[in-house]
Amino acid sequence: MEKTIIENENGENKLELFISNEEIKPFLDKAYAEAQKNMKIPGFRPGHVPQNMIKNMYGKAIEADTNIDIVNDYFPRIAAEENIILLSNPNLLDIQKTDEGIKYIIGYQTIPDFQIKDYKDNLTVFEPVHIVQSEEIENKLDELAFNFAEKEPAEIVESLSYTVKFNIITHHHHEEEEEGHDHEDSGTDEIYLSHPQLDHEFRDIFLNRKVNEKFDFTPENDPTHSYEIEITGISRIIPPIIDDELAKKISQNKFDTLEELRNSIELELQDAWDEESRHEMEDQIREFLIQENWDIYIPEQLMQISNLDYLKSVKKHYNIPENETNLDATLLQYAGDMPKKIALWDLLRTKLYKLENVEVEDSDIDAFVEKQSQYFQGLSPEATADIIRKNADLLARLKEDKLFEILLGYATTEEISFDDYAVKKQIQARENESTANTDNDEIDIIEEDDTTESMEFTDDEMEINDNESSMTDDEEEIKE
Repeated sequence: MEKTIIENENGENKLELFISNEEIKPFLDKAYAEAQKNMKIPGFRPGHVPQNMIKNMYGKAIEADTNIDIVNDYFPRIAAEENIILLSNPNLLDIQKTDEGIKYIIGYQTIPDFQIKDYKDNLTVFEPVHIVQSEEIENKLDELAFNFAEKEPAEIVESLSYTVKFNIITHHHHEEEEEGHDHEDSGTDEIYLSHPQLDHEFRDIFLNRKVNEKFDFTPENDPTHSYEIEITGISRIIPPIIDDELAKKISQNKFDTLEELRNSIELELQDAWDEESRHEMEDQIREFLIQENWDIYIPEQLMQISNLDYLKSVKKHYNIPENETNLDATLLQYAGDMPKKIALWDLLRTKLYKLENVEVEDSDIDAFVEKQSQYFQGLSPEATADIIRKNADLLARLKEDKLFEILLGYATTEEISFDDYAVKKQIQARENESTANTDNDEIDIIEEDDTTESMEFTDDEMEINDNESSMTDDEEEIKE
C-alpha cells in the first residue's frame, strides 16, 4: 500500500491510495467465495457454481463492490493514522487500474489551513460577581419547606399563601385576519402564589377569586394574547415550623441543625452564581474569538451542517417537530449570522485544541466524577469514570471545559455586578439587532462533538464505467 496526501489551503484535500494486486487478492477471493456460496444457476447445486463462470457473468459488478470494500477498509485507518478530521463525507473521485494494482483517488474536506489571531495578549472579559444574600437563603429555605407544608381546601383566595388549580385557554388575536383570533386549550395547571419566580401581574389576578369562578386576563405587555381562566380548586398552605427537625427532613438526616442546612443552601446558591459567571465569561471568549477571526474560510459542507444544527436547536427551543421542514427556509432567513458563528466556532475550537495540546486525561475525568458524584449515586467512582469514558458527549464537554480554563488563564478579567453586566448585554444586543436585524441571544452556540463518524461506501453510490478506469461524472459519496 502506498499513499500520497495532496493538501489544499481550503481543506479540500485528496488521498491517492495505491493498492497492489497482492493486497487486493484477499478481498477478491472473499467476494467471489461469498458470491459462489449464494449463487443459484440452473444445472449447478447451490454453492457449486464454478468461479470462472461467476467471473465471466458477474465479474465487473463483484470487482466494483470489492473496490468499495477496499476503500472502506483502508481509508478510516489512514484517517486515524494521519489524524484527519473529516468535515464531510469523503468522495471516491477516480479509480485507475495498472498492471501492478489499482490507484484510488479520494477527495475529502478537512479543516482549512488558517492562523488564529492573537488571543493570549488581547483577551479581556468581564467577570460577573454576586455574593449570596440572606434573603436568597431564606427564600430557598421557604421553597424547600413548601414540600412539607399541609394543604387545607378553601373556597376563596384571601392571600398569597394559597395554591390555585385552574384551566386556561389561550387566545391569539390577529387584527389582520377576518376571524379575529384563534385559541388553544393549555390544560390544567397549579401554582403557588408565593413562589418568588411567579409573575406578579399574573399572580395578583387570583386574589379574592373563588372556586369555579371564570374570568379573562390580558397581559399589559402582550395585548395580542388573552387568557380565559377557570379556577377548579383552591388550597390554603399551612407552612411547617422551620426548625432543626424540619432541617433533618429536608436533608434526609444529612444535617442535624437548621444552621447546617442554611450553610449548605448558601454554598449551593453561591456555586450556581459562580457557574453562571463562568458561562458568561466563556460566552465572551467565544464571541471575541469569532469576531477576531470572522474572515476565516468556512467550507460549504460545514456551513450546511451548521444550518442543520441551528434548525435543530431552534425547533427544540420552540417545540417544533424536527421532521417539520416547512419552516426551515424562513427560520434560516431570520437566523442572521448564527449558523456562521456555529461553524466558525467549530473550526476555531478544533484548531485551539491542537495549539494548546488539549486532551481529556484520567485526572480530568476523576475531578468531574468527584464534582458530580451526587448524580451518580449507587456507582463507585471507577464505574462512573468508565461510563464517562464511553460517553462521547461528556468527553467533548470536558475537553471544551479544559480549553476554556486555559483561555481564561490568558484573559484579563474585570469584576462587575450581575446587574451592571445585564445592562451591558442589553446594550450589546440592541447594537447587534440594529446591525444584523436579528436577535443573537435566542439560541446558544451548539456544542459540537469533534469526533468523526465512520464512513462507508454503498453499492448504489458508486458506478464504474465500462473501461473501469475512472468514476462516472457524478462523484459518488461515501455513506456515513
